[in-house]
Amino acid sequence: MIDIHDLCVGNWVYDGEKTQFPMFIRAIGEDYVYLDFDGNEGDLFESTPEELQGIPLTEELLTKVGFVFNGSGLWKKTEKKREVSINIEREFLYIESFDQKWHDSRGWVHGAKYLHQLQNFFRNMAREDFVVEL
Repeated sequence: MIDIHDLCVGNWVYDGEKTQFPMFIRAIGEDYVYLDFDGNEGDLFESTPEELQGIPLTEELLTKVGFVFNGSGLWKKTEKKREVSINIEREFLYIESFDQKWHDSRGWVHGAKYLHQLQNFFRNMAREDFVVEL
């Protein structure tokens, strides 16, 4: 179960504990979420926040979305003069900018275990979406 207030359009989640099928959020209501997946040419799938499961930040997932392990416990990804670092064992996210325009975009968060948390953190800090293709 995910708190509906922790979700944003574009977040990737699993639609249910049993399905473990990654889908992204197209719309959010008070007690429902519409989900979609790449290649879907049909109707959106309706779900509830109680049914949704977070997609764990694993080594396999981080590699798939472009992170590289640096050997000292951190996974790093650099794009657009920003570096995002993750320590999945300690549930730690950190973002740092190399551009003067983003001087206020340095920050960190503890307790992040799921892909939607990484996406939301990046959106809040960098003011743009963290694009994920699963």
